[in-house]
Amino acid sequence: MCLTLAVAAAVVFSLGSGADTTIAVRPGTDLQVADFAGEVTVRAWEKNAVRIQTDSPGNDKIYVKDADGAIVVKAYSQRREEHTIDLAIMAPSWMNLIVSGVRTDVNIEGTKGRVRVDTVHGDIVVVGGRGQIELNAINQDIHLTDASGTVLSETVNGDLTLQRIASDSVVVSTVNGQIFYEGTIRDRGVYHLTSHNGDIAIAMPKTANATVNVSTFSGEFASDFPVMLSETRPGRRFCFTIGKGSARVQLESFQGTIHIFRPGTRAPGESENRNEDSDSNSDSSQEPDEDGE
Repeated sequence: MCLTLAVAAAVVFSLGSGADTTIAVRPGTDLQVADFAGEVTVRAWEKNAVRIQTDSPGNDKIYVKDADGAIVVKAYSQRREEHTIDLAIMAPSWMNLIVSGVRTDVNIEGTKGRVRVDTVHGDIVVVGGRGQIELNAINQDIHLTDASGTVLSETVNGDLTLQRIASDSVVVSTVNGQIFYEGTIRDRGVYHLTSHNGDIAIAMPKTANATVNVSTFSGEFASDFPVMLSETRPGRRFCFTIGKGSARVQLESFQGTIHIFRPGTRAPGESENRNEDSDSNSDSSQEPDEDGE
């Protein structure tokens, strides 16, 4: 089935194998997608149209509506609860995206708009995104790359991996996972990374100007370059300054290792291999050089 629609009211249609629908959209229109179970893939193109494809057989339905400046796409399965519906969507690169699901994997690539994704049992992978990027999962991992703008991300039982991020505001947290951040540390920016039971690894460029606050109860701290502690508090809390200290970096892990490294020297998921000299990196007797190293 192949349809081209200019949607002015709610449209409901049954899906068969090879369903393919294209909807013309006006600049400024948002896209909202809800899929209870399956995989949602959204890729950007330069057409002012949204193309929806699925190969789901049977009496499953896609509900499409143009409402209040947004194209709303909802997938409904008419069969058993375990059945999944996969959606492949092409959308204008300027379009803001809101995607939600329960047992749903979400993949977004090439968007230049704002992004919000909420899932329970599904991985979230986003390449691109500008403005505010908000990603929330419960039991799976979150991967964000090549994004700019404000980043807000949270998962409970998953890892958070952020690479090639250009942002002056990053707030991310997980309970039982690891956090990996490699991106900008901008002057006067705010970077808050929190993990209860996992490690935190953050890349610190040589040109960074940051005040770094570290908090860990039973975990460890490692730095690939010497730092001078300017303040210590009970419970393994301390801070140090790099360069002029204008950015604010807060790193918290209850029982995980917190590792500061130089960009390009560590890969996501790589375990921390500390040698006997590693503890000296957090020794307050060490003086940084002029670049804060």
